[in-house]
Amino acid sequence: MILGNNKLHLLIKNKNILIYLSLITIFLLLTISFLLEITDLDLVVLPFGIYFLITIFLFAVLNYFVNDKFVSKIFLLSILFHFIFILFWHIFKYYLLGYNLPTNNSFTPFTIDNDGVLYHSLGSYVAKNFSLTTFSEHLTGGVFPKITGILYHFFGTNPFLPCLLNCFISGFTAIFIYLIGKNTLENKQIAKIYSVLSILTFAHVMNTSVLIRDAYITLFMYSSIYLSFLFFKSKNIFFLPLTLISLFLLYLFRPYASYILISAFFVAFILCSLKGTYKNNRIKTSKFSLILYILLPILIVTFLFILKYFLNSITLLKSISVESLIEIRETAYQTGAAEVSIDFGALYSKFFLLPFIIGYIYLFLAPFPWEWIYATRIVYVFDMLMLYFMLPSFFKNIKLVFIEKKYLLFSILLSIIFMFSIYCITLGNTGAIHRLRGPFIPMIYLIAMLKPNKLLKKFILSIINYKII
Repeated sequence: MILGNNKLHLLIKNKNILIYLSLITIFLLLTISFLLEITDLDLVVLPFGIYFLITIFLFAVLNYFVNDKFVSKIFLLSILFHFIFILFWHIFKYYLLGYNLPTNNSFTPFTIDNDGVLYHSLGSYVAKNFSLTTFSEHLTGGVFPKITGILYHFFGTNPFLPCLLNCFISGFTAIFIYLIGKNTLENKQIAKIYSVLSILTFAHVMNTSVLIRDAYITLFMYSSIYLSFLFFKSKNIFFLPLTLISLFLLYLFRPYASYILISAFFVAFILCSLKGTYKNNRIKTSKFSLILYILLPILIVTFLFILKYFLNSITLLKSISVESLIEIRETAYQTGAAEVSIDFGALYSKFFLLPFIIGYIYLFLAPFPWEWIYATRIVYVFDMLMLYFMLPSFFKNIKLVFIEKKYLLFSILLSIIFMFSIYCITLGNTGAIHRLRGPFIPMIYLIAMLKPNKLLKKFILSIINYKII
């Protein structure tokens, strides 16, 4: 009894725990209230039940077959956090933004925003005209509308289903982020922090929890980086076909975004060539690294031309008529009343250094972005910058070390040259810059959030050290 009173006293004394419990309780009450007002609970109960059954199964498989228990932990944390975020996003729009309740037994417009309106309409188009001929046609957005169409065809037009599938995809993405950091960083604890922060950041969650294809693109981006890194590191031919398969899937989900393939290969080469070349915060260049910087873009562009020539002969990538595509797009945006936000990509083509200036200011606003989807794109500009000067040699016991000015300037210059080369290779595709999602995006939040916020640091470390089983 005395022991129980002591625990209760400690719980009451720790105000932070009480705050967390209060927020969780409020969220659960709002969730129950929200679900009770939906016209047809069958559209909710069945997906939820299947979702949690698959979650338990995959977690058990990973926990049993993978020796590193943190893999199963980060997978479970990712899919649960994304699931909670989806419900929070619905509740936030319903109670605070005044959206109407869903109609016609659908979650519309709760899980459909901006580009999601288009993908929802394309998925509905595939579901209504479901056949082998229709499925072999290429719709805008790669194969993502086809996956959505399959779900709609067999389970009904419920946008919540592909969003739940995105949660699982994001779970595997978190695993690849952790594995990349684990194999390239000197401190494995930093790799764990990377993966946890990638789950908690709004930029990543918003791009993987809503009805858009970014979850798949991000997954195959990281898997391509990891598999190609294993190939270049071990020289094992077994990883080469796996890398090509991953890149092929990435291409299918974003067939006109060759810059993602370039960045995947480029990051893999950099991670491999720069492994162990930094000591005492000083750069040690090698001829091999310089040759890679010069020849790699040429080799990758050659590979892309060969790949595109090969893919053009496949019926899976045949295009439908332009008139039908325009009609689908117009119908999608008219019925969904999609809002048009500022596209920061337009700034990149005219003011190349402006994203750096805006980005440093945005670091302090990142936890609370005003434009949840579009403003977060600014963060992606710093991906390559993080790759060059946020390496494990600057860390000691999870504490940041001061960076030499010369090295910082060299990093910024190298990052600008790299991004400018990508911009030129992709023939002026502004999207090539803000979608360069290297494996060290979460490092931005490590600077902006983790260092000044001791409470958040303890929270993340408690997640890492917590034992589920």
